[in-house]
Amino acid sequence: MGHSYGGAVITVAGTEDNVQALVYLAGYALEKGESLGELQGRFPDSDLAAALVYTPFPLEGSVGTGTDVSVQPDKFPPIFAADVDRRLTEVLAVSQRPLAAQAFADTAPAAAWKTKPSWGLVAYSDHTINPDVQRYGYQRAGMTTVEVDSSHLVDSAPQDRPASRGASASHRRGGPARPTARRAGDVVRHGSRRGTGRSDVFAHGGTHPADGDLPPAASDARGR
Repeated sequence: MGHSYGGAVITVAGTEDNVQALVYLAGYALEKGESLGELQGRFPDSDLAAALVYTPFPLEGSVGTGTDVSVQPDKFPPIFAADVDRRLTEVLAVSQRPLAAQAFADTAPAAAWKTKPSWGLVAYSDHTINPDVQRYGYQRAGMTTVEVDSSHLVDSAPQDRPASRGASASHRRGGPARPTARRAGDVVRHGSRRGTGRSDVFAHGGTHPADGDLPPAASDARGR
């Protein structure tokens, strides 16, 4: 399971033999040879772009420098987690770990979704990763896709809001709207879901998922 940038990680790590399925949560599903920058560059910037802080750091064994990318602490709550308890988001804002800018330029040497069953969740109220970036990657991969009314921190967002969008089929597969997703490429939209733990990266290596449903091990992985 990969959340956010973790989607790019499982796209590559998921090629390992012990991984049987992939789940993307508001994440990047890269094509082989594609970078985060290339994928995001196809779409308008999210609100995150204007809130980034770039900090140089020395590269070990080199006279050059790298660049860490973080988010302005006061902008973190509304951009990452507008629907999450403010007290929690304020802690997350000051404890965030930066991401090396090089990560946006590195290309994926493989795309595990080409050979592994994959599911994608779009957070359509996301102000961190443009929801269209999420949709595009998932639909290109032919994933069964679920859309929820959630901020980027989908595993911490409240789950008691009513569904606000009806079910529809993926643009890639076409076809009439249907109430549930049953094959790769279908899309279902719901109200918010809530996980029970971390939003870290997991590559699920459990049993083969039931057709049309998220793998049952997904919720277990979030709580590890």
